[in-house]
Amino acid sequence: MQPPPTNVKDIDQVRLALAHIRTNIYPNDWKAYTVTWSATTGDAPAIGNGTLEGWYFRNAGVCMVQIRMLAGATTTFGTGGYWRFSLPVDHALISGSGYLPCGSLMAYDDSVSKWYPGVTYLKTVDGGLLQGLTWEGTTAVGRTIPITFAQDDLLYLGATYPVGA
Repeated sequence: MQPPPTNVKDIDQVRLALAHIRTNIYPNDWKAYTVTWSATTGDAPAIGNGTLEGWYFRNAGVCMVQIRMLAGATTTFGTGGYWRFSLPVDHALISGSGYLPCGSLMAYDDSVSKWYPGVTYLKTVDGGLLQGLTWEGTTAVGRTIPITFAQDDLLYLGATYPVGA
């Protein structure tokens, strides 16, 4: 497995890779959607003047989703709990699973020019929201995990999950 990007120049490579996926893999089928960002407890985060955008592609019983969050000067990160992100298409319930691993994430700490990898999972209870987990698998992503999020920090999430017919 390739190590995650480690410097500022790699941000453009990640952006280009995401754009390549959206424009070259079924380019007319990727759709933008409005992402809802919430937390499990405490005050919810708010994007303020940052950017929160999502795209998805649905093919038969599978949905691919990409989410990008760029923190702005007025972005707030909530007061507690783990972050959750809405999905564009309802997931197909998978019997017996509360958590479905479904993708990867990258958090970028602008203050130290460093990337932090992780995984995404679908929480199939509580309405089916996308959450992130640190690479070590010990803690869910939130306002201080895997970094203390601040202005100009980035979070990319990607997932592929089953959907109903």
